[in-house]
Amino acid sequence: MLAQEANVRWEYCVAESQLANLNADGFYEGKVRICHATAQGCREELVTIADQIRYERFDQYTAAAVDQRAVAKALALLGKEGWELVSVELRSRDDFRGQSRLLYFKRRAR
Repeated sequence: MLAQEANVRWEYCVAESQLANLNADGFYEGKVRICHATAQGCREELVTIADQIRYERFDQYTAAAVDQRAVAKALALLGKEGWELVSVELRSRDDFRGQSRLLYFKRRAR
């Protein structure tokens, strides 16, 4: 069994969430950037979700809720594609508007 496991190849990706911000139309938009690791570097994929309520100013609690929905959408997408979450890293943002999250995934190479 160990000999078989030694031959297993893995693929890796990392998803980075950032606190949602108001877009040009006044709607909160949550974004999760997914970096699929390749020999050439990073192949990026962007997962977005927009709130359907227009806002006049930034509200941290609403932004966090929209961000949470964007993360859930990215998790569902990656899970459906066979990715397994292996680690989460929280990072403070320089502008003091919450934290970004790095979610690390792996799956057997296809």
